[in-house]
This record gives sequence, C-alpha cells and structure tokens, in this order.
Amino acid sequence: MKNDRRKNAATVIELSLIILLCTVLGVLFAQYCLLKNTASVSTAIHPDHSFLQNNDTSSEDDLSSPGIVVPEFIGFVSDSKQLTPVSSDARRRFISETKPYILSVFSDISTVMEFSSESAKNEYIEDLILENGSYLYFRFAHDLPAGCFVPAMGGYTLDNIFHAFNVKDLFVFCSETGEISGIALDSDGNLAFLSVRDRSSLSFGNFSTTDLSDGMARFEFVSFADKKYPVLTSTVAFRNIAAYTDTEDFTANDDVISSVLDTFGFNPNSTSFYRTEGNITYVEQAGELSISSEGDILYSSSGEGIPLSEFLSEQKDTFSFEDKIIAARSIIDRLDKNFFGGNASICLSSVTYNDSLLTLVFSYMSDGILIEDAKNCATLVFDDSTLTFATADAKSFARLDSTHADVPQKLLFAFASTQFDEKAPPKGFPIIYSESENAVYVARSAMLYIEENTEKEGAR
Repeated sequence: MKNDRRKNAATVIELSLIILLCTVLGVLFAQYCLLKNTASVSTAIHPDHSFLQNNDTSSEDDLSSPGIVVPEFIGFVSDSKQLTPVSSDARRRFISETKPYILSVFSDISTVMEFSSESAKNEYIEDLILENGSYLYFRFAHDLPAGCFVPAMGGYTLDNIFHAFNVKDLFVFCSETGEISGIALDSDGNLAFLSVRDRSSLSFGNFSTTDLSDGMARFEFVSFADKKYPVLTSTVAFRNIAAYTDTEDFTANDDVISSVLDTFGFNPNSTSFYRTEGNITYVEQAGELSISSEGDILYSSSGEGIPLSEFLSEQKDTFSFEDKIIAARSIIDRLDKNFFGGNASICLSSVTYNDSLLTLVFSYMSDGILIEDAKNCATLVFDDSTLTFATADAKSFARLDSTHADVPQKLLFAFASTQFDEKAPPKGFPIIYSESENAVYVARSAMLYIEENTEKEGAR
C-alpha cells in the first residue's frame, strides 16, 4: 500500500516537473519569437527614437505636428482612388498618419540618378509607379534639402546618413511586407531614389480604406511640357482666414516679453535694455534683441552670437546641418502662437549657404496653404556654432466660419494651360491664400512662375 502511495506521489512530482519544464520552454520560445520578430522590423530609424513615442523635448511634438516642414499638397494614390485631405481635421489626421512614412524614407540611403533623356526619366517613374501600384504623394511649396526632413519633422539627427539633393515632389512606396522606398524630384526635375534597407512595420492599410466621407476630395495629375501638376477635380470650399493683431503695445506685456527673451536665451532678470521710438532693445554679450510695439523681432549678434547649445538638449564641439535645423525648430516652436501664427504656422521655405552662413527663411501657411502676404515672415542665420541673426514678424490668423468655393482646379488648368509657355511652364499650380478685403483671405488657385531667380505668384 505504501509502495503504491510512493509511486503515485513520484508520478505527481514527475508530472509537475514536466509541466513546469514545458511552461519554461514555452516562455523561452515566446521570448525568442518576439526577439526574432522585433529584429526583422526596420532598425534604419535612429535607435533612440520611435514613431509612437517621439523623444523631442518640444511640448507640441506629436505625430500630428509636421514641425517646420509642411507639405503644400498630400495625397494617396492607388488603382481605385486618388484622394487628398481638404478639411482641417482631415489634413491633421493625414499628416499624423503619413509622418512615419516620410521619416522612414529619409532615414536610409539615397541615390541621385541620371537619365539619357527626359522621356527616359518619365518612363522610369511610370514603371516604378506601375510596379508598386499604390503610393503616398507629397508636394512642397519650395525646394528643400533632403537632409532637413528628419530633424525638421522628427526633431532628431541620423548618424552617417547624408542626402545631397533637394525635394519638391516626393513619392513614397510601401510593399505588403513593409519595405519602404521612394523617389524625390526637385523643381528642375532631377531625381533621387530613396531606399530603406530593412523592412518596417508600416503598411498602406489605413489609406486604402479612406473615402470621400472622411474630409477628403479627389485629385488628378495633369501635364504640360513634361511637368505634372496635382489638381482638385471638383469644387472644394476652403475656410476663409482673417489676419488679426493685438491692439495693445506688445512691449508692455512683461510675460510676453519674457517669453521672447527666453526663446533666444536672454535672461529677463539681468538683461539691460533701452527704448527708442516704440521699440525695446535688450543687450547682452551675444548681441541685441529688438522688439517692436507690434511684436516684430530683430536679433543681431555682436561677437560670436548665441551658442547653438542654447537651443539644443546637448553640448557639442561641432554642430551639423541637422543640429541647426533642430535649433531652428526649437526657436520657432517657442514663439508664442497667440502672436506668431494663430491658426497658421511658420514653415521652412528656403535654405541657402553663403560664406559659411546657413540662412533659413520661413513663411506663414494655414493647413498647408501659403498665405500670399506672409512670405519671408522669419529668417534665421547660423554660422558654425551660433545664431548670428534672426527676424520674426508677429502675424496671427484665425479661421472664419465663412468659406470660399473656387472653380475646380482641373477646369482652371484646362483654360490657363492654353496660355502657358512650353519653354517656361509654371513651377506650380497651387492654392494660396490671397487677401480679399478687410484683412480676410480666401483660398484661390494660382500659377507660380520663376522670374529672375525669384518666385512670382499670380492668383486667379
């Protein structure tokens, strides 16, 4: 009897050990599968950053914020649909969903390509589009260096990734297995191929289910002289906006002044100042910061300027181009939106180098639409390690309940293209906000030409 009990007890213990061992093996196998699956997801993105949890110190940095680079036109193209967001909410949602794709496609290698002819290049693009079937399309108001996209939109830098080309039009492809690639063209039609070597977890699933009820509208590409223009195919009503200004003296508001000083690293408690003709000028070793009664800002350096470390979260001996873009983003983000933008945003529109100085020029845009009278609203100039010059115009805009419904762009293009010069076609056919009356701006289609190295817009 005792032997039977001992045998039963031994059997129970043996079964318990087997179950425990199986459980441990199951846990270890699950961890192995998790690690293997994680390893297969793209590691091309900076390892310290995640699309789902961006580590930038800006309080407004989230997926719905494109930073200081804002696409003028965005859309999704597949075999069955070509849709673009036209409402503020839809555009904000679309920006949120497409931002990871832009960050991903600029996170890895690129190749500037050469073609024997314009037709050969166009054939290459068409074949690539046909091969992929679906893509995200982005058009920017101005040519921007490819290297500015990750720091401007993501707020971080990439190691050993350099892109030596400009971007005006961007096509992003995503395969069913999460492979990201793309092509970028500048205003002159030069093409670069973008390739992400590792697979990502991204897909076009969300875009494939988007329809017209989500604040979207149909668009098409129309052609003239080997150039393609994205145009709306139906009448779309955009919200009007109005410019407004604070009637009080900007320099009389101590809190607002302190905010401006803090933006540029001036100490509100110890900085000396003087007043001249409605302006107040603060003086430090780094230079002078002048603020007008309307809120316009002018900074000019004396000596070495404001150290870039003032705008970054780390100290460095040398600062890269990306560091300077992040510093610019920090400055723009710190400006009080009640006085600088309102329902508009300050967006990067020009990047130039001259005598080792990097000059960034900004314009006001509302929902990606350029405001005609608010171009060149801010300028930041950097040397190797400091900010040497800065301006910012205090302009604020509010969305109105009223709307303006323009004639469909496709129809306007059909009439306007009869007047185009094939040797000098328009650079773009965008929608811009132009002043109507009483500081009210309405969205109208415009033809954008290049004239003696300057852009000239002609609103309809």
